[in-house]
Amino acid sequence: MSVPGSLQIVTLTVSSIGYETVQRQVEVGDSVFFGLSVSYKTLCDLTINPSWKAGLSSGVRYAPLGASIHFLGSHHIPSSLKLHVDYQTNLRQNHAFIAGVELPPLLRHNQFTITEQVSYQQFQAAPAKLQFRAYSATVGLGVYRIGSVRVPDLLVGAGHSRYQTLQRPEAAAETGYGYIVGLRRSFGYPLRALVLVQATRWPDFWQLQGSASRAVFGKFSAGVSYQQLRRYQEVSLTLSRYFY
Repeated sequence: MSVPGSLQIVTLTVSSIGYETVQRQVEVGDSVFFGLSVSYKTLCDLTINPSWKAGLSSGVRYAPLGASIHFLGSHHIPSSLKLHVDYQTNLRQNHAFIAGVELPPLLRHNQFTITEQVSYQQFQAAPAKLQFRAYSATVGLGVYRIGSVRVPDLLVGAGHSRYQTLQRPEAAAETGYGYIVGLRRSFGYPLRALVLVQATRWPDFWQLQGSASRAVFGKFSAGVSYQQLRRYQEVSLTLSRYFY
């Protein structure tokens, strides 16, 4: 974007439906890049983003029955918070439970964003002979573009875990702190997908996590996720519906 040569400093305002308005002062001859953040305001009493989504899920190895619910703000909670709960079970010894809260962004300025999330996860699988639970806090560092390239968000964090083998219940549980690294990338139209990969280094083992979800049939989304730690490996499938 260029500015009139007869002025030294001008104020530019850029706006678009569905995005936050950005205003910035620039000097003559400067090249300016504007990265617009999605707006959660309403237009004509119609919410432009879904307020929550609910779905059914199934693990292919240990826990075939499950459900998920994600609150995305608006009517139920403040729009700056996002909550999600996922639970799967085989109605006996195996289960998987994951809950998380995405907090208000620490920074949202032009093309830079800093987001944070706290999570709790718990897995138990008799065939894998393990019981595992962990608390973690993750920060997402986002840059909209580097040059002309859309880059993924960098995820870094830390947590504390407890691992108990079911093969020897009398043995002491393994506890300790770990660190988290990962990448998250959202894709716009026509893919309309979100992909995440994450690795956590606990004291004696790695935990690998990955997920991909995509909007389908308008108000629905389909997803697949993967979890691995020691002998535990699980692939889960989810079909969800958005509610506005």
